[in-house]
Amino acid sequence: MENQHSYDYEIFRGDIPLGKVTLVPEEWDFPWVVGRIEPTDAFDVVRELSERVLELESGERSKEDLHKAYELFLQLMEPGIWVKDVDSGERRDLSGLNVEGNKVSWRWA
Repeated sequence: MENQHSYDYEIFRGDIPLGKVTLVPEEWDFPWVVGRIEPTDAFDVVRELSERVLELESGERSKEDLHKAYELFLQLMEPGIWVKDVDSGERRDLSGLNVEGNKVSWRWA
């Protein structure tokens, strides 16, 4: 049976292209999809927000840390993060995004 989707996606924040992502299925941690990104310059803002969220959520954390992490997560996801399958053109919205270096992981909405 042939795979209906490619492993290559373009990722966007609103209408701004953030880069091309190649999925790495052997690294997936359901429900998280994992890939490697070839970023545009616009990706730097997303990387910084995501890394700050992960920093606030790890280790010992206060209620204030968790509240700040949630606020940054909402800021990260505005005005919507979505991907487009390079082969089919299908658009899929995301409900979560993590960034660690050139590794990105997301949850489908």
